[in-house]
Amino acid sequence: MSDSSTGGMPRRSFLKIAAAAGVTAGCSPKAATQKLVPLLVPADDIVPGVPLYYRTACRECAAGCGVTARTREGRAVKLEGNPEDPIGGGALCARGQAALQALYHPERFTGPMQRGPGGALAPLGWDDAEERLAQAVRAARARGPGRVRLVTRAEPGAAGELQRSFVAAVGGRPGDRLVLEPFDPAPIRAASEALFGRRELPIPDLSAAHTVVSFGADFLETWLSPVELTRQFAAGRGRLGDDRTRLVWVGPRLSLTGASADAWLRTRAGGELPLALALLRWILDPAHDVPGLAADVRALFPALARLDPLELAARSGVAAAEIELLARSLARRRPSALLGPGPASQGPDATALAAVLLLLDLALGNFGKSLAYGLDPAADVPSTGADAEALVAAMAAGEVDVLLVQGVDPLGRLPAALKAAEALGKVPLVVSFALRPDATTARAHLVLPDQHTLESFGDLAPRAGVLQLAQPVMLPIADTRPAAQVLLELAERLQLAPPLAPSTDLHDLLQGRDGPLARRATGAPADADLAWRAALQRGGVWTDASGARRLPELARGAAERFLALPPAAPAAVGAELDLVLFPTTLRGDGRSADLPWLREIPDTMSSVSWSPWAEISPATAKRLGVATGDRLSLTTAAGRAVVPAYVFPGIRDDAVGLPLGGPEALALLPAARDAGSGAPAWA
Repeated sequence: MSDSSTGGMPRRSFLKIAAAAGVTAGCSPKAATQKLVPLLVPADDIVPGVPLYYRTACRECAAGCGVTARTREGRAVKLEGNPEDPIGGGALCARGQAALQALYHPERFTGPMQRGPGGALAPLGWDDAEERLAQAVRAARARGPGRVRLVTRAEPGAAGELQRSFVAAVGGRPGDRLVLEPFDPAPIRAASEALFGRRELPIPDLSAAHTVVSFGADFLETWLSPVELTRQFAAGRGRLGDDRTRLVWVGPRLSLTGASADAWLRTRAGGELPLALALLRWILDPAHDVPGLAADVRALFPALARLDPLELAARSGVAAAEIELLARSLARRRPSALLGPGPASQGPDATALAAVLLLLDLALGNFGKSLAYGLDPAADVPSTGADAEALVAAMAAGEVDVLLVQGVDPLGRLPAALKAAEALGKVPLVVSFALRPDATTARAHLVLPDQHTLESFGDLAPRAGVLQLAQPVMLPIADTRPAAQVLLELAERLQLAPPLAPSTDLHDLLQGRDGPLARRATGAPADADLAWRAALQRGGVWTDASGARRLPELARGAAERFLALPPAAPAAVGAELDLVLFPTTLRGDGRSADLPWLREIPDTMSSVSWSPWAEISPATAKRLGVATGDRLSLTTAAGRAVVPAYVFPGIRDDAVGLPLGGPEALALLPAARDAGSGAPAWA
């Protein structure tokens, strides 16, 4: 039977082709042809209408939650948490859910691209693209060390090891690989190293805390591991009576964590350190006779006695009576957990603030109960803001010939005051492994599109005793390759010695690296393939890391330098307001802020969607004659941004709030750093 409208083609064949074309819209003709046949002749394990489930991992933030992906007819259709995963515990946040939209994003690169003489990107074959890159790396390597640089997200697994090996093999130094994680709590690591000689993060267990005090650490939305910490906090909130976890929020603006708190101490912007010092001074004061304090911390009181409690209260913006009330509660309700700083309170003195909070936790005996050392694997510690500035300076000076960018958008994450865009223009070859266009790919000479996490193998270790395994849940949509696979193939072209891996196949590299751990964990040492498949089916390898927990010991003379009050900030002049920058769960650090699912969801606190906004208090709005929706021009010494106003009672009268994760905040930020850690000073 035929139809004249199809040119004599059988109607059944026409409908099959039309349906397949609808599924593969947006792909290259080659990709469409490749995907047409499997839909007509499905694999043995694909039954139309019957879903298949795969375990994999989420890479939308650094928390590393496990994921269960549901597929239908060879396509991923829904993501949920992996109930066996000790991090996520079966839950998944909004950004994790939105990873599915990143997989099917219509603007995804469908294959390698090179920038032509006219400035437009044009398709290029993989063999030609890798050969061009190999020639450039070979020439850069011959010119001396440091001519090849790599900028990446944190890769605490095989990909990170491969990157470090590759950079070293082409003449790179350890600092030539920049790990860019803008919200990494580097001040806590720096303070921990200064006090205890341990450059790692203490991992919280909020379910064990009777009182949680958060200094800008929005753990319900963005700080460290929100899904895990939310579950712990809910467990503590579920207790009855005096054992119920009490939450105190410290900062100039309410976040979701602050809105869930029992009390809000409205410090002025930058007033968190004076308040923390006031708490430590009150608790250590012998006149208050707080029992059970750590002796080495109690001995610090003479240094704190020089500080005037009334001056500390005035500098913090919180009444002395409120500070004393919180101190009494911490002394009585133990164990507690003092958390921070988070990005909203990470200013030029963030390391000092982190050190005082660690001293409070140590004095109150929280370590080993609500906080634990030894669980942070420190497998791929992010670089500091100082490292990023050094890379920008090297590019501007013409000292970089090849820049590889994987999993991150440096031009879209670094403050505009660093002038990274100008510096990038002086690099002869910029190679991006991005999935879809961003600020960096707009200036890249080569685009070698990475595969989505749901299309490739991978691993990561977000916690001691936790190894998450990622596996492809479907065939690749386009002509893409994993960035790690490209490095393996590039190393083979360059004939780098010693070899980076016994195989040039990424799956074999992962199995060789993680297979022995999987065999030990599953109790199947004789059958390597069976143990590996079991680990993939489960979603990872999780072992008991309780033996790694250690109690910190305060180094002699290490704390005194953190117990001085820094100089007061200049007083506001005229209409000046303190700029309070804060992260949100939907915008994050900006890596997925362009996804429509995340942009259309109203923000938890402001209900604003699709647009950034500037928060001002009702009193400030009345003084300025501003209503919600009016356009505000925000100006700092670094730059200017125009955003709509949102009148918000959860912010101090002397502050204006702006969400991070977009170019507006980066335009206003000066190139300032925390003095102790080199981390960006968001506050």
